[in-house]
Amino acid sequence: MAEKRRREHGSGYIEKRGDGKYLLSYRIPSTDKRIAKTVEAKNDKAASTAMRNWIVELANGGYRDSKITMNRLFDLYEADLKRQVLM
Repeated sequence: MAEKRRREHGSGYIEKRGDGKYLLSYRIPSTDKRIAKTVEAKNDKAASTAMRNWIVELANGGYRDSKITMNRLFDLYEADLKRQVLM
């Protein structure tokens, strides 16, 4: 009986959705938050390559938490209003 290969810890999760679509899921180590995206790929190998590229992109600062406080939102709104007035 062949031994089942396990994925490396921290390498993410790939799920085939059908019609050439794959769901990529990855846990951000610093925040322990799980993020996901859907990609189109020809086969499992292409999906695995897309996953590795996405992990590199995330490691190079490609992820920002989308949470924003009301104070920060107000500051951005106020700055935008000032820019519009100065134009």
